[in-house]
Amino acid sequence: MDEGLIGVCIGERRTITIPPHLAYGEEGTAVLVFDVQMIDFHNPSDNTEVTVTYKPEECDKLTKKGDFIKYHYNGTLLDGTLIDSTYVNYIHQTVKYPNGFA
Repeated sequence: MDEGLIGVCIGERRTITIPPHLAYGEEGTAVLVFDVQMIDFHNPSDNTEVTVTYKPEECDKLTKKGDFIKYHYNGTLLDGTLIDSTYVNYIHQTVKYPNGFA
């Protein structure tokens, strides 16, 4: 699959056909066919972009390494399509990042 996605652009559609020996090894007998539409992608060398959209006037306590953090989020694609939300599911996330923030 990796080879079939090299050079693809957002919005592009491809049919990727993988022969049995690449899909299952020497014992493979079935050809795999994937119809793929590229929706979005990122590169591990991309930087994280943070935009503060609201901060209370009085903010005496800031997060630090080792804190337990309880938060809500909306996860979207770049075009704004909602893919996950703790607001919609009414479940908050609690995470501890002992070695810093991920």
